[in-house]
Amino acid sequence: ADPRLRTILIDSLAEYDCPVALLLDRLQSEPEVDVRIALLLSLTSFDVKTIAPDRLKSALQMLKSSFVADPDPGIHSATDLLLRRWGADNLLAELNQEITGKQAVGQRWLLDGQGHTLAVVPGPVEFLMGSLPQTIDRNNGRETCHKKRIGRSFAIATREVTVQQFQRFQAQFNYAYNLSRDPQCPINNSDWFDAAQYCRWLSEEEGIPESEMCFPPIEEIKVGMRLPKDYLNRTGYRLPTEAEWEYSCRAGTETERYFGQTDLLLNKHAWTNRNSAVDEQYQLWPVGLLRPNDLGLFDMLGNVMELCQEANTTYPEIAQDYAINDVDTNLTVTNDVLRPVRGGAFLYQPSNARAGHRDNNRYPDIGSLSPYMGFRVARTIQNLP
Repeated sequence: ADPRLRTILIDSLAEYDCPVALLLDRLQSEPEVDVRIALLLSLTSFDVKTIAPDRLKSALQMLKSSFVADPDPGIHSATDLLLRRWGADNLLAELNQEITGKQAVGQRWLLDGQGHTLAVVPGPVEFLMGSLPQTIDRNNGRETCHKKRIGRSFAIATREVTVQQFQRFQAQFNYAYNLSRDPQCPINNSDWFDAAQYCRWLSEEEGIPESEMCFPPIEEIKVGMRLPKDYLNRTGYRLPTEAEWEYSCRAGTETERYFGQTDLLLNKHAWTNRNSAVDEQYQLWPVGLLRPNDLGLFDMLGNVMELCQEANTTYPEIAQDYAINDVDTNLTVTNDVLRPVRGGAFLYQPSNARAGHRDNNRYPDIGSLSPYMGFRVARTIQNLP
């Protein structure tokens, strides 16, 4: 159950040459979701060339079934990573075409028409938001640990929005190409309005009715715009709220990273200034290369900083006994009210890559290019299947 011990176990299985066949047999019979995720992530460290052809064929059949039919988003993403590590990209493309737009009863993930896989979080949920008092590099004035309540079900993308995805909306967007040379790298240089416009465009592409839109038409998304009063109840695409982001990043844990409290294992999960450089040049990396958390989310820490939906709020100075509801009462978007950004980035130190870390917030219209700024999409879910 300890996230750090489990991560160490994942690595040790490969390091001490645990037989692949043994892991595959255990994976096929193991009923516990968190153990199956650990087995899948451990298998990503093994060279596919060492697996006998017949055994590999049967393993791929098992993984195909897991990818398509398992209802858990953590299993889905861990299987995705394993198939890519084993060079089964063509199989993945076929499977994604098969499942696009379909969601079975009880399935807690979905794939939309623009290639966004979203993990579904059934609500309401309560959790401890903020950082523990003993956390190294904790900002004591901004990260008070307190109870938070998210009173809705929501879905959050398992990956940051990529250059390729964003360019379908705005082909000539001025992003830093020298930092995102691969179209699967996250879009950068985006401010809050760029992200909001993309969410509105994506909602239109996915056939969301106007009554469920979280943002006004694209040409009205600018300084002075007003959000619908009930937008957090609407099912259109938007950015995750700060509480949704942190709850999703933690994936059920209370430590600063979903794999443990310290940053000793961070390189296997996040791109920071410790591991993102090539030839001494920091760069962004294609999304989904490193290990996901148990909710199936890649790159929640590192790569690009991620914009959040609502205006900045002040944490309580002293934690209350009751949970604070996740609501947004500041519905007019002006350029004198900051908005949260989360997760650290590829050119930032590992201490920023924490679930509870609140970075220097940004105004909606940044006014200057920010090559470390990107986002992932989210939406409220009504009537879970």
